Amino acid sequence: LLGEAFIGEPLCNPTEESARTTLQAIEGSMPGGGPLVVLWSGHGFQSPARGVKLMCTDSPRSAARGLDAGSVVEPCAMSGAGQILFIVDTCFSGGAVPDATQVAAKLVEAYPPDADHVWVGVLAACSSADTAVDGQFGALLRRLLTPGQGPRDPHVRRRWSEHNAQLRGDDLCDAVLKDWEDKDRMPRFRGDGNAWWMFPNPI
Repeated sequence: LLGEAFIGEPLCNPTEESARTTLQAIEGSMPGGGPLVVLWSGHGFQSPARGVKLMCTDSPRSAARGLDAGSVVEPCAMSGAGQILFIVDTCFSGGAVPDATQVAAKLVEAYPPDADHVWVGVLAACSSADTAVDGQFGALLRRLLTPGQGPRDPHVRRRWSEHNAQLRGDDLCDAVLKDWEDKDRMPRFRGDGNAWWMFPNPI
């Protein structure tokens, strides 16, 4: 859906080791700035100390295993990217929003990228207390980014003007919130910094 605007291959059904190895490779990989999107889709486990743990194929159901949101977003914040969006599509994913946002904002401040506009956003499929409906969140993201579709809300579509070649990260996140139909399980979003262009505009 993003065409040539982004590069990278999905890491399907990773072990904890392969997930960490992939994330470590992101650190310092974008010295020239640019946008970075990390989408984690799978299982989440509530952790009293860490909000939510993101589980891999070899992660037992234990608060001591899996990856916490901070450890996922940390190498992303040190990648050199100027615009970073972390999308979490798991149960209890809202628990990742405050931790990931704070960790990323602090690291970007300490290690500022070579970019005119610096922004970090975290978008979660549901609250820290809710389970996610399998496929619901991903289906909405796909529709929003499909050429010729985009958001249904008329007020949001004005932001997605056909005169703009690109969208900002917070444009996409806002469209997810506005077009979401299940009011019992609302996505969560938090951003920090100066949002700028990230995605090709499908409209």
